[in-house]
Amino acid sequence: MRSKMLLVGVNKGGTNEKFADRFMLDTRKFDENGSQMHALLAGEIDVVVTDIEEAAFFSKKHTNYCHSPLYTNSSKAFLLPQDDAFKSYVDAWLSENQNFVEEVFRKYTE
Repeated sequence: MRSKMLLVGVNKGGTNEKFADRFMLDTRKFDENGSQMHALLAGEIDVVVTDIEEAAFFSKKHTNYCHSPLYTNSSKAFLLPQDDAFKSYVDAWLSENQNFVEEVFRKYTE
């Protein structure tokens, strides 16, 4: 993801923030959980790191958004605007970096 210089939204505290701090170059942190979703809707951030259940719920309610599961043993996903080219890029990055992503989540969730 670093090559795109995406602005990643994440709520403060927990594994999502630790992941973003370590591996994302440009993050915006939110004190109140849910605020990152409002920022995504407003176009203030590019993607959100969140639980896959939350991403699925959000993308069902807001059909111009989709989610890309992080291919790990965790239930995390990137939530992003519905854009086939952008989603293909994110999916390709996740697929190419599957071992790296799994290692990161294992380190911060076990």
